[in-house]
Amino acid sequence: MNNYQELKLPFNPIKSSILEDAFNSINYDNFSAICHTYLSRDCFSDTTLEIYDSLSLEIELGSIISRKPHEGRLVHRDVIANITDHKNPVVSIAGLNYLLKGPSSIMEWYDTTEQEKTEKVYMNVVPAINNFGRENLTDRMLAGYKYIDSSASSYKKIDELRLVYPTLVNTSKGHLAINPGLQVRHILTVRFKNNPTFEELKIKFGEYNIR
Repeated sequence: MNNYQELKLPFNPIKSSILEDAFNSINYDNFSAICHTYLSRDCFSDTTLEIYDSLSLEIELGSIISRKPHEGRLVHRDVIANITDHKNPVVSIAGLNYLLKGPSSIMEWYDTTEQEKTEKVYMNVVPAINNFGRENLTDRMLAGYKYIDSSASSYKKIDELRLVYPTLVNTSKGHLAINPGLQVRHILTVRFKNNPTFEELKIKFGEYNIR
């Protein structure tokens, strides 16, 4: 089973003025490898919201993930957690990713089935640096469950994506993201309310599937 689905959607779903402000707000000296900038619904373009609304999808949060060059080689699964209580995070099982600026992003998936049966995992907390829009999303965070052995060399790779188009991604399986370029790479990931699965989103976006 493929773990991604490329879509025929607008390449930039964010209002231009807000996107420029978001990029300008990032202090690149203040993060070592990765930072998140959260965006609420009112930051998205009317065209994008019309598409989501027509598919009965509500935005839980949008996050611009800025990653420095050659960073990001730890296998993990995505979770959404409350910033003040990390004990009961919810696995965020699918997302919609957009490449906004910088070099292409590589995403790889790994077979971690056996490890999940026997190994405990721990959560990597990456709180938002900035928040844009009317809704304050800094009480929650998009984080990752990293495995005790989170090295990619410990697992069998089962899928790979070089992000070009807006793309649905399966984040319930062990995966990692890499910035292979020489500049900071910015992607947007959108997570939807009620945590729809990857397969459910593929069906909802069916008319926009590239292949």
